[in-house]
Amino acid sequence: MRPLSGAIWERIDVVKGLAAELGVSLAEYSIGWALRHPEISSVILGIRNQEQLESSIRGAQVEIPQEHLDKIDELFPLAMDLRWDFGGPKVRAWV
Repeated sequence: MRPLSGAIWERIDVVKGLAAELGVSLAEYSIGWALRHPEISSVILGIRNQEQLESSIRGAQVEIPQEHLDKIDELFPLAMDLRWDFGGPKVRAWV
């Protein structure tokens, strides 16, 4: 597996800051984002202990402001349009 580039880690640090603004961990923020993203149909969590269960429940309750969602889309543009309402996935751009 290839290690992630420095530029990706810088973007992840920005998202950590967004999570901190809401007072949640990056994992909780990520769960909240995934549950509300229109192009994600389901979220499967790997929970091994009570602490992770409680954190996942907190993540499911995170309300992410639209300006955060816009920032994430700017930082991590999707390479594909994953919506099926227009005939199935299509490559947008290679990023």
